[in-house]
Amino acid sequence: MEIREDIGDQSSGGGSGVNLQMPLLHPSTLGSGVGGDLLPCSAPAPDHIQTALEHLEAALKHIQAAQEHIQDAALLQQDVAQYATLLPHDIPRLAPPTRLHVAIRISMWPLMLGMIFSLLSCFPHSFADKVKLRSLSPLARSLFFTAQMTSTVGYGDIVPDGVWGKVLTSLLSFFLSGVLGYTGDLFLMTLCDCFIKYLGLMLVHQCVSEHRFNSFVSLLELLVPLFAPILCVVTGMLEFHRLTKFNYLDCLYLSVVTITTLGYGDIVIMSEDAVIFASFWIWLSTIIYAKCTYYLSCRLARRLGIV
Repeated sequence: MEIREDIGDQSSGGGSGVNLQMPLLHPSTLGSGVGGDLLPCSAPAPDHIQTALEHLEAALKHIQAAQEHIQDAALLQQDVAQYATLLPHDIPRLAPPTRLHVAIRISMWPLMLGMIFSLLSCFPHSFADKVKLRSLSPLARSLFFTAQMTSTVGYGDIVPDGVWGKVLTSLLSFFLSGVLGYTGDLFLMTLCDCFIKYLGLMLVHQCVSEHRFNSFVSLLELLVPLFAPILCVVTGMLEFHRLTKFNYLDCLYLSVVTITTLGYGDIVIMSEDAVIFASFWIWLSTIIYAKCTYYLSCRLARRLGIV
């Protein structure tokens, strides 16, 4: 095959020109000489092709993984934007409780205890004192039995006697135990909220910053559940020692088995003053101990990542 190019002198109109003839060479002959072929036409090795394919497959996997991450990030961003849009507008915020609501929350538990005590006082002969050497008035006996029944301590020194006493005790214990637990928890938490608000007002007048106030409240939330049960045990121990003349070890033992609602009944409170004190102390100490231990257990579980 040849390439022919005629260059004519068109200005003179003549037909003479220069003819260039150059043969086309085969690619295998390009660059032949001393250094050999510069463009080799030999096929690549099979192992090189396999390696290249493996690299391509790995690159495709990385691309697919990157696409999945991008999709997950886009979905997460949509969820965050949706929740950020819903929280301020669509979720209703609870109004702060009024003074009437606070009064109702605080008074529900004492009112229920008073109703149970009044009901049991109407049947004084339906309950018997198994301690023969102890002489208690009917009101003191009804009060002590109400405290034991509603707090589930159950010393066993005052028991129902007769059909009506057993029926009344069974009905009150079965139907009112959960309600009393809920109202008692509400009573205690409302008092704590009122105390924190009152403390905040006091600190605001002293120009305490909000950050320091929140730090102080966090410290209280840790220390109060730790020391409140200990304070209840110490108070019961000292008062029982003063009213019953028991030694400190027996008073400590009586306080612990009472506040934990074990109530073995091996140590008997004889005087009526100690019985009246024990009735009110049982109500407060048992609910404080139950709430504080529950709060500390939840706090520890969150710290350990269990819940």
